[in-house]
Amino acid sequence: MGALRNIIQRKAGHYGSCIQKKVHLLIHSGQTLLYNTPYHSLDVHSFQDVADAVAKWMSDSSIKPGPFAKIYLLKAVQPNPLAFEVYPDFKLLGP
Repeated sequence: MGALRNIIQRKAGHYGSCIQKKVHLLIHSGQTLLYNTPYHSLDVHSFQDVADAVAKWMSDSSIKPGPFAKIYLLKAVQPNPLAFEVYPDFKLLGP
């Protein structure tokens, strides 16, 4: 979870100074399991819990969105890929 928080903060800081109009940020976690520790904990049981935590970080302003009008999380692991909008609204995308 800490790595995800750092990615969002780094992207917002990096692109915040050079983009003139609002853009969307897509955080793709296709190979996350290969390179990071699992996100499962006492409070986090699913990818939806991860997306919910990011949405809460964004809504309580602990992470500034920078130039991003929308932020999405994508878990592109087959056979059940998932996508969530986590900023400015929280919602499951797709069927």
